[in-house]
Amino acid sequence: MISQKKSTLKTKKTLKSNPTHFKTYVNKALTKIPSFKSYATIISLDVSQNPISNFEGLVFLPSLRTLRADYTNISSFRGALALPTLQTISLIGTPISKYKHFKLMCMISFGNSILIINDQYVNDTLKKSARKLSEYFLPYLKEDYIILNSKTKEVWKPGEDNSINLDLQPSDARKQLNQIKANNEKIEEMKNIKKRI
Repeated sequence: MISQKKSTLKTKKTLKSNPTHFKTYVNKALTKIPSFKSYATIISLDVSQNPISNFEGLVFLPSLRTLRADYTNISSFRGALALPTLQTISLIGTPISKYKHFKLMCMISFGNSILIINDQYVNDTLKKSARKLSEYFLPYLKEDYIILNSKTKEVWKPGEDNSINLDLQPSDARKQLNQIKANNEKIEEMKNIKKRI
């Protein structure tokens, strides 16, 4: 009889010491996703109604199944990473969710484990497209670009005048993206020099 009581006490103590699996930061005026240890056992994360503009700060959370960032300012997939257990993502009322290829961009950015996006089930056609197009679009999505046309592989960065057609192989596309970044840095440098004159 005494050994049974000890066993019950151990179970209760173990349950109390486990970290919470559900993290909620709704309407906390966060400007980025809170940081956690990458091995944290978080199953659900809700950062809705915060002025967050992208996914920077998100770390690899091996147990994360649900990510909610509804009514935030998220306008790009910068900082997004493949999360193999992520099944549900909700970005309702965000600037990024207004684009035609929003769901495709979610699948490419977070991985093919996603089953539900904005309360709608993902179909097999979308999953196949994401697998097929990931190597072309992923480097651009991580740099704030938006998919304009998935068939012609056209991307655009909000605030820029021109879009880019990705008719190159992925490795060549990465080189082109690096060249664009270098050119933009040179332009900014020249603007700063001109301001000083």
